[in-house]
Amino acid sequence: MNIIHISTVHPNNDTRIFEKECSGLASKDHEVTLIIQSDCDEIRNNVKIKALPRYSGRLSRITFGILRAARKAFSEKGDIYHLHDPELLPLGLLLRVSGRRVVYDMHENLPEQIRTKHWIHPLIRKPLAFFISFFERLSLNRMAVVMAEKSYADHYNWVKRGQVVLNLPTVDKLMQLASSTQKNSLLVGYIGSISQSRGLLTVIEAIRKIREDGIAAKFECIGNVSRDVSTSKAYQQGVNEGWIHSPGRMPPSQGWAMIARCHIGIALLKPIGNYIDSYPTKMFEYMAMGLPVVVSDFPLYRDVVERHQCGFCVDPNDIDTIAYVIRFFIENPQKSIEMGTRGQNAVRSYYCWNIELEKLIIFYQALLA
Repeated sequence: MNIIHISTVHPNNDTRIFEKECSGLASKDHEVTLIIQSDCDEIRNNVKIKALPRYSGRLSRITFGILRAARKAFSEKGDIYHLHDPELLPLGLLLRVSGRRVVYDMHENLPEQIRTKHWIHPLIRKPLAFFISFFERLSLNRMAVVMAEKSYADHYNWVKRGQVVLNLPTVDKLMQLASSTQKNSLLVGYIGSISQSRGLLTVIEAIRKIREDGIAAKFECIGNVSRDVSTSKAYQQGVNEGWIHSPGRMPPSQGWAMIARCHIGIALLKPIGNYIDSYPTKMFEYMAMGLPVVVSDFPLYRDVVERHQCGFCVDPNDIDTIAYVIRFFIENPQKSIEMGTRGQNAVRSYYCWNIELEKLIIFYQALLA
């Protein structure tokens, strides 16, 4: 198949778009083109990248950016056009009118997310979410939809042609890292967006509590740091004292090489919006690397962790309990190793990207048929 992936929002090394979908499809001998913000046209991992300019503001991106993406899309002769951003839905409708087969990749439940976006004025959130829901109903029934979470299928049960393709990890590289890296039994790891809503300030307070008890635990904290964390006294003090290492956002290969040194993987998201009903991909990535996990006590997460006995589920607001389970792992290294091994085996069998990639390919083939 000849598949054209398009995004005006994501970086050209985005894990789901480039690493998993585009590179995965190319590895199966499909012809793949990625239209995305980049410095130049190139071929990487056998994926043809068609560069879009980088835009600093939303307005220029959703006007000039989409127009340029449309021009490049219509110049390609693809079997399927796979879109990754809500702002590209009008382009998807144009492609459908012109007879192209279009797939929309739903990375998030956008109306639900809008209701919790801090940068949107509270008075605007509800009517904006309603408008987005209305426009999605107009457009998504005219194209096929790939959903990154099972919960989206429940919210979007009116979609005519849909397929859940979970954002699970590509485990081979992560397992190789785990086998070749020496772990530090006092190092707690987190990778992803660093914000209060993702529980980072609570984790920092828990690690501080452990350190006050004489255990020299450190925190490897990789990702973009939001203002609500960067301006907090606890974060600043931890960085200044040297027990928080926060290098910012890094390419996935570099970030995971640093997480591989950790002893514990953390994913303590707050009970907000989509978090409750969406798998945190990092949980499976920690498991693939043999790390026992400490995750939020949500039913979806608990089903995985308790079934495979690979960590603990705790209240993401309970500093004392978080401190207790981190301390448990540090003081019981053999049990930590056993939990990590069980998690690694579970990922290999049930929660890896290869399974999801086959689902995506079968979905494409059904559309072409």
